[in-house]
Amino acid sequence: MSGVISDNTVRSSGVVTPLSAATLDANDPAVNTNPTDGVGTKWVNTTSGEIFICTNATAGENIWISQDGSYVQKSRGMNGGGSSGGWTNAIQYIEIETLGNASDFGDLTQTRVPSATSNGTTGRGVFLGGNRPDPSPGDDLYSNVIDYITIDTTGNATDFGDLTQIVSACAGGSNGPSDRGLRSGGYQSTPALTVATIDYITISTPGNAANFGNLTGGRYGHGASDNGSNDRCVFWGGIGLPASGLTIDYVTVSTTGNATDFGDEIWATQPASTGYNWNVNSGTSNGKLERGIHAGGDSSGDTKIIQYITISTPSNSAQIADLTTGSSPTQTSSGPGDRGVFFGINPSSSTIDYMTISSNANAADFGDMDVDTRGGACSNGMT
Repeated sequence: MSGVISDNTVRSSGVVTPLSAATLDANDPAVNTNPTDGVGTKWVNTTSGEIFICTNATAGENIWISQDGSYVQKSRGMNGGGSSGGWTNAIQYIEIETLGNASDFGDLTQTRVPSATSNGTTGRGVFLGGNRPDPSPGDDLYSNVIDYITIDTTGNATDFGDLTQIVSACAGGSNGPSDRGLRSGGYQSTPALTVATIDYITISTPGNAANFGNLTGGRYGHGASDNGSNDRCVFWGGIGLPASGLTIDYVTVSTTGNATDFGDEIWATQPASTGYNWNVNSGTSNGKLERGIHAGGDSSGDTKIIQYITISTPSNSAQIADLTTGSSPTQTSSGPGDRGVFFGINPSSSTIDYMTISSNANAADFGDMDVDTRGGACSNGMT
């Protein structure tokens, strides 16, 4: 055996025949990478060793799926429910690669301000718990409702199941292209309590949530960032922490257990001194590129600051850029690669901002929301 990899038609020779119709490139394919042989075209990233297969060959809107189950596809950013210009159950969407205003998608099953998460295996978005309008007698002010949508198809949400607790101002996260979603923390009204618990669901399988573990301290009004390379979800700041609202925690998503300290934020985006606020902070990431982002916040006045961490390396955050305007807590979604989008930049604005996550450039205007509100945000861009 020579050890040479080459064309060979003789069986049992020990020589490996190369992939047919494979494109070799130092980078991943993109949605505008038109396959040479249509559906079934193979693409090998010679830097990472990942193999991609084209599953939908539509010029400029191709879909490539990698060996780990993650997708490279044209992606939608979703914003569901909220309260700013008024309570709503509306779901809005944008095409993340294309600047412009949001459009109507459908309605949640319940009017509220939820958190949200999604997966990259079925293109499913999930909305979790949240604050509700003034309740009828006997109703709770908050919600344990989970509902879901198929992000590629407009329409109303469907009931998924229930959280283990009735909470508002929780955070939603996942482990990137895999199928586990998380709900962390929150605030409950009966009894009045800041929550430290973490729930989990299997996003592709409707059902009630189960207990995952606990944060390092009870909190609400916090954000989350996750990645697709090392199974980690990070929780940013929040109100009710034992310290000053600077704490960053993390968990390994595929295993249950309590969170571990990651480091501190440079800006206390929701310290206890601000009092109760059921808005949810922003957290997003660029998946396999390992950068987690936290944008804006409300700490002795709104801030424009955009902070970042390297998700695989516990440490304090650092400032990299600014939003277009000082912001109360925002909601975000990420694209199929390196674009982060921030919905509802302050309590009375329909502004949508965006940034290139791996750069240190300030955010820029993306467009406007269809409904002036801030709800839970997610996307189907999970690479």
